[in-house]
Amino acid sequence: MDLMVKNGRVVWPDATMEADLAIDDGKIVGIGRAEAFPRADRIVDAAGKFVMPGGIDPHVHMQVPFMGATTLDKFDTGTMAAAIGGTTTVIDFAFQQKGRLPMDAIDARRKEADGKVAIDYSLHSNLIQASDEAIAQIPKIIEYGIPSFKFFMVYRKEELMIDDGNLIPIIEAIKRNGGLAGCHTENVAMIEYLQAEAIRKGNRSPIYHALTRPPLSEAEAINRALYISKYLDAAFYDYHLSVKEGVEMIRAARSEGRPIY
Repeated sequence: MDLMVKNGRVVWPDATMEADLAIDDGKIVGIGRAEAFPRADRIVDAAGKFVMPGGIDPHVHMQVPFMGATTLDKFDTGTMAAAIGGTTTVIDFAFQQKGRLPMDAIDARRKEADGKVAIDYSLHSNLIQASDEAIAQIPKIIEYGIPSFKFFMVYRKEELMIDDGNLIPIIEAIKRNGGLAGCHTENVAMIEYLQAEAIRKGNRSPIYHALTRPPLSEAEAINRALYISKYLDAAFYDYHLSVKEGVEMIRAARSEGRPIY
């Protein structure tokens, strides 16, 4: 056996308990008292400490160019920081580029990350174009090991948005192949109108980023996405949730037994 973690307080979903962990080949093979397990090559005394699984952060953006800026964390520094904080898996995004296919983005993202990450990582596939060729790659992407997809319901001028008419066949294809569809949910018409009004009035300070994206713009889009997924009887993942109306709508959908996350 490779490792024994002794005398720690093991965290369960609903409680904590004093126990020892037996670990072999990177996997927990026993939870109990040390004397019940074979001798370990290495022993860690965790007295006075909590012992819990590493955290999973399902939404990170490492070294992503976006609207004239690039996110600060790189795959090496960002994942090292995650490890220090107890996060041992992150899920980043492979953004489809205009005129290219989603698998191209996945291949490019892996070249950026492989050999640099300090922890486990995976990717969501972010589609920005609903061409027949892109939709045809959905089964291949899921078989490759990336079952989750993201779409923007906003950023129309930036040519990143998937409109409602294209969301339906994409989500249907994802459902048919056992994947999980999700959206960045905001009402594009409301936001574009408020942005134009703010600019017309000379309101360009940072606070207007928030003021031109009121809670109702998110709530309306969540509601719309939930109805689309209900129509298709499909699972749905809301990638951003910051308004109470959204919490209430998702809670109501889940109370119906729907796979909403």
